[in-house]
Amino acid sequence: MQIIIHIGVHKTATTWLQQKLFSSHPEINLINNFMYPWNDDLISYLIKSSSFSPEYCRDIFEERIKNNTNKTIVISTEEFIGHPFSGGYNKKLIANRLSQVFPDAKIILTIRNQADITYSLYQQMVKMGYLGSISQMLNEDFWSRPGFRNEFFDYYSIYKLYTGLFKAQNIGVFSQEQLKSNSEFFIKNVCDFIGVDSTKFKLDVKPVAKSLSEKKIKAIRFMNHFRNTEYNPYPVFQIKNKVGVKVMVKLISLLPFLGEQKKIYEELHKRKIYEFFRKSNESLFNKVPLDIETKSKYY
Repeated sequence: MQIIIHIGVHKTATTWLQQKLFSSHPEINLINNFMYPWNDDLISYLIKSSSFSPEYCRDIFEERIKNNTNKTIVISTEEFIGHPFSGGYNKKLIANRLSQVFPDAKIILTIRNQADITYSLYQQMVKMGYLGSISQMLNEDFWSRPGFRNEFFDYYSIYKLYTGLFKAQNIGVFSQEQLKSNSEFFIKNVCDFIGVDSTKFKLDVKPVAKSLSEKKIKAIRFMNHFRNTEYNPYPVFQIKNKVGVKVMVKLISLLPFLGEQKKIYEELHKRKIYEFFRKSNESLFNKVPLDIETKSKYY
């Protein structure tokens, strides 16, 4: 029985892989709840347990697959490398737990150039309740708790972490840019690595999440001041009516004076992000086979 663990990274077509390939390929059994990982006892135990037992975790896994051992087993959640807003402080702990329970598993690491992924992450955080600007997200310096750090998207450090725990030939690195530019080649490479037949998958590269306009993101960020969220747990005044919040977001997004965070990001931060990861990306590309066109998207 082959076990595949897909660890993310966030915003690298992970949801597309989960909803399209892993959920529909007839030779793959995606065994976890990827939409709500905290409601999945296997994922929750691997990540959150304070007194971890590999044997108990294996029991949870065996119970999950007892009637589905004839397919390739896939466990997929980007939460395995932690959350970007916490800086992925627990990624080493989780990687060690995975290696204890599934020492012979294959690991899928999906990547995307850090300059694009950073802004995409900012938009996602705003939708989740984040109050700050893109500059605040990139420049915040917490001393009493974990926070977002550029290093979260250092793919070479993730690669080294997992090659230190699993066989190097069992680590597969795949680029989101390749999915967009040559989807059939991307799918074939992933399927070959997993050990399933790519011709049995009906290719559908439509995005599973629609991106929002800059004005809508700005409007959501304003309304976050009146929402109870993880990023704002104690709003001074809370609008509990979800329909009311949606109406306000739509009205505010129509205002002509809303500034665009993307323009600020591209003018002040984007080039710095490219340069920050240049050496790390070069080190990774010396280890994994990616075509020249794909590599060029990372500089």
